[in-house]
Amino acid sequence: MKLDRTDNQNGKGKYALVKLRELEGRPQDAEDLAEAILTHPESVDWGLVDSDSEFFVIRLKDVNAYEALMAYAKSVAEYDPEFAEEVFRLAIKSRNHKKPKRPD
Repeated sequence: MKLDRTDNQNGKGKYALVKLRELEGRPQDAEDLAEAILTHPESVDWGLVDSDSEFFVIRLKDVNAYEALMAYAKSVAEYDPEFAEEVFRLAIKSRNHKKPKRPD
């Protein structure tokens, strides 16, 4: 299976990120969010291939998330133990997810 972003012509993947800090206030529901995005389209990060904002999303329900998050937590523990601890907690949450699933 290929990454979704490499399986299309526009280099856009399965997800986009909404940078909530760039929006005025905090949207309270989907309607507020849609309006905020229309007002501030620059708040949407498409993570285009080879851009400086390229990203890879790992959902906690992904069966591989635990190992990925543990490796990440270990890699930052030396210089930011507080951040590492928070990532570690996410890893534990992912391992105990009620509906784990393989990536699609």
